[in-house]
This record gives sequence, structure tokens and C-alpha cells, in this order.
Amino acid sequence: VTRNFGDVASGVVRVYYSVPQAVSVDASILFSTSAGLQFIPSEPQTFVESDFVQFGELYYISVDIQSIVPHIGANVEEDEIKFVSEALPNVVKVTNPNKLSGGISEEDNRQFLDRAETSLSERSLNTKRGIHTNLFNNFTGLASVNVVGYRDPEMHSSRLPS
Repeated sequence: VTRNFGDVASGVVRVYYSVPQAVSVDASILFSTSAGLQFIPSEPQTFVESDFVQFGELYYISVDIQSIVPHIGANVEEDEIKFVSEALPNVVKVTNPNKLSGGISEEDNRQFLDRAETSLSERSLNTKRGIHTNLFNNFTGLASVNVVGYRDPEMHSSRLPS
């Protein structure tokens, strides 16, 4: 069993300018929310004037970003990213048109111990504990699992009308 160190949230920000211009972004460019959550470009990118999209009187580029810290709180809602570092000059405004996703917090010692206790004991798919362990080990982001089987009240398909 290995500890879950979490994962960064990712998404896209639109960076608006009054006129198209050559722009380069890298990890030195910080995007942030009013709450102070910070994001960086996922990879260095260079944009030329023809990469810009006109939106009313402004022009924008779309930059792939990720949170600096792996945390579920970095899955911010749309339009929460409002700031960019001064290392990117002439910016009129910044926003994220969609919610960011994929951010998962690092598990604490208690969560790790609980997961280790259940995953070490049973892994077969014919027991509730085994099904629970396999699902949580193979699918991130599950909040809970309810195993339903033959003749359980929730299993309506096992009852045929007469």
C-alpha cells in the first residue's frame, strides 16, 4: 500500500489583451484567485498574434494551468481566477471559463492507516470488503461505496414479477 500524495487541479485560463501580441508563458507566471490559491502554466507555451481569439473589443489566448499544491480546494469554480503576476505585461483581464478539476488532497496519517488496514486483508471480489478495497484502490475520487448483492433489499433486479 502506498500513500496517496494527492494530485494538482488543472484547467484553462483565458488571458485577455487589448491587441494581439507575442506572448510566452512558463512556470514563472502565477495566476491566482482572490482567496490566494495559486496556479502555474502546465507547460511553457509561446503564442503569436494569429493564436489570439477576438472577443468583443478584446483578444484572448487560452493557457493550460495547474495548481501549485495538490489539494481538493484547488478545484475552483468558473471565473474565480482573476489575477496574473506582473511578469506577464499588458494583460487587461484573466479568468477561468470553466471549473478546474482533478485536485485531490494528500491523505493524512489516519486516512492512510484506515486504507492500509482494509486493503491488506481482503482483495477478492466475492466479499463486500474485497469489492470495497478494489474499488477504492482503482478509482480515485470515490466518496463512498455501497455493495449490494443477491436478495438485498436494494437489489430489485433479483425479484421477478410472477
